[in-house]
Amino acid sequence: MNEQRVALRHRPLIDGFRGLMILVTVGYHLGGWTSPAGGWVGVSGFFVLSGYLITSLLLREHGRDGSISFRRFYARRFRRLAPALLTVLAGTVAVAAALGGAREFPTLRGDSLATLLYVANWRFIASAQSYFASFNPSPLRHAWSLAIEEQFYVVWPLLLVGLLRVLRRRHLAIVLAVGAVASAAWMAVLASGGGDVSRAYYGTDTRAQELLVGALLATVVSASRDDDRVRRGAEWIGLAGLVGFVGVWLFMPADERWPYLGGGFLATAVVSAMLVYGCARTDGGPLRHVLGNAPMRALGDRSYVLYLVHWPAIIFMAPSRLDWNPALLDTARIVVALAITEVVHRFVERPVHRGTLSLPRPGWMLLGGATASALLTVALTVPPAGREIAPREGGEQVVAANPEAEPGETLPPPEPGDRLVLLGDSQAWILLQNVPAGFELQVSGFHHARCDIIGEVIFTGSELNDEDQNCPTWPEQWDAALVGGTDAVVVTLGLRQLYDLAEDGERIEIGTGRWEQRYRAAVRRALGVIRARTDAPIVWQDVPCYRWDEVSSDGEASDPVRLDEVNAVLADELARDPATTVVAYRDRVCRGPDHAEVDPTIRPDGAHLTIDAAHETWWWLHDEVRAAQAAAPR
Repeated sequence: MNEQRVALRHRPLIDGFRGLMILVTVGYHLGGWTSPAGGWVGVSGFFVLSGYLITSLLLREHGRDGSISFRRFYARRFRRLAPALLTVLAGTVAVAAALGGAREFPTLRGDSLATLLYVANWRFIASAQSYFASFNPSPLRHAWSLAIEEQFYVVWPLLLVGLLRVLRRRHLAIVLAVGAVASAAWMAVLASGGGDVSRAYYGTDTRAQELLVGALLATVVSASRDDDRVRRGAEWIGLAGLVGFVGVWLFMPADERWPYLGGGFLATAVVSAMLVYGCARTDGGPLRHVLGNAPMRALGDRSYVLYLVHWPAIIFMAPSRLDWNPALLDTARIVVALAITEVVHRFVERPVHRGTLSLPRPGWMLLGGATASALLTVALTVPPAGREIAPREGGEQVVAANPEAEPGETLPPPEPGDRLVLLGDSQAWILLQNVPAGFELQVSGFHHARCDIIGEVIFTGSELNDEDQNCPTWPEQWDAALVGGTDAVVVTLGLRQLYDLAEDGERIEIGTGRWEQRYRAAVRRALGVIRARTDAPIVWQDVPCYRWDEVSSDGEASDPVRLDEVNAVLADELARDPATTVVAYRDRVCRGPDHAEVDPTIRPDGAHLTIDAAHETWWWLHDEVRAAQAAAPR
């Protein structure tokens, strides 16, 4: 049997569906005005479509031949996916290496190998790489969805053959429906425990619901007739699916807990399946005007390559490297991604699909092996970071090992006075990730990005800004980080302290007596958490200026009046503890006569240290810690 015999009829609207999904996905990853709350639904739609198409092909082949050729199926999948992936992956790793390699992208080597092996999602879960991390993400973070699809391609044909041997088609549909519901329920269980929801977001087990809904749709469609009445009904079902999809896209966020607990992902899969049904059963109707136009179909035809390309382009062209106007930067990112997509599509993807890039089977094997070997060589020769610590958000304790230790090497116990615990927000994450080689202090600590010791709700400009849900747990997390003792503590907290607080919707402005009372109480509480575990000297960094467009709305983050007020109260309150020293971090990273102008050579994104600046800050902190230890009361 040849491949043509089991091929599905080409439906132009399916290409348009792909075009819509990739538009939604790229917009979500760009952020800003292009990113409604539910932009993640683009990938969900791709999952549903994959489940539908693959199951439809397998059922057709099984119906005609009474069996499924696994060899031919896996060969088709390899031919469809591998050439473009290998090309883009090799290019991504090479560019990342040129931009700094593991110094700039500390998880690069492990991520590249996991991508090549289609296990990236489990790699990110195991290394606690949050999908929602907003700084220094991996240029291969998008590979998690490719991994899930490939795992589905490996397992599903085998499982389907087994199910078809013992079940009738209608019973198969029931099994698939139960499986989808079970996957959604398991997602709710995992998301109900608090903390970052990335485990539920990344998991093959939790995202199987979307693939299974697509497979269920294929099972139902394969058993139904195809006539004018059915096609007219499909047009309106597809339109309803489109309306539902747009609603989810606009209003359902993936970084909040309720979509996971309330079946939001399963609902998204259902409306996506309705839209897929409309696209697969008709070429006309209302959908034709939205999805059947030439630009949308052309975009859909290139959607796979564009998905591979767009995320590395976004990461490599980050504001920290290109200090451009945001609209200009996003436009440049899109242009670059589309240009690379077109090159790979024309010279790799399309020739392979059409067979015009023809090689005998041994040649294909040689090409694949050579490409994989080259990629592995690049990946393995990229020197690892001093230590690989995943970019985490959401309250994870991080322990920094000796950067000079070899893998598996047992470190000697620290010398007296050499243990240091670092506590703080995303600035602490940057520092914990980038302890310089040869640093004599053994560093461990805890960070929680987008969070602070004061205020569960703040005002950014005129808008209320809800704190990350794990922030209330910071005292327990600090306490856990201090278990085992320490010889010194460093605290770094910043951005959120410069905004007005909110209580029952009422604004509490910095500089008022009510604000000062709240702030002093928060500082005393933080100091009390530390002192409950240790009498060691504390080095507390004061609050610097910021220029972070994602947060700053009315200039609060660089307002010298606010900076002076916050730091004055902070220093006065901490002066009550004789073993606590406040150090002038603001003077190090800000310039101008009032130290309210961000130094771009140190903090190119206006908020976080570069790797080199982190190293310099560590040596500065080393001297401050030693001075504090020498001056501490005996």
